[in-house]
Amino acid sequence: MKNLGVKGGDVQAQLDDIKTWVSAVLTDDATCTDEFDDVKVSTAIKTAIKNSIVPAARLASNALSLIDKLS
Repeated sequence: MKNLGVKGGDVQAQLDDIKTWVSAVLTDDATCTDEFDDVKVSTAIKTAIKNSIVPAARLASNALSLIDKLS
């Protein structure tokens, strides 16, 4: 964050880029788990993957909220 706006950059454009990247994490999270409906995957693997994805999605959601407050 300390480099935002450095060298004449547009801070709002940079924040918008960051929001796009963080939003992509949430989209990829949903896309990954949606694929379980189309393929046969064991329940243990589904659970392990979902247990890995949920904390990342929560972190991304919190980050997006904080970034929204900055912009």
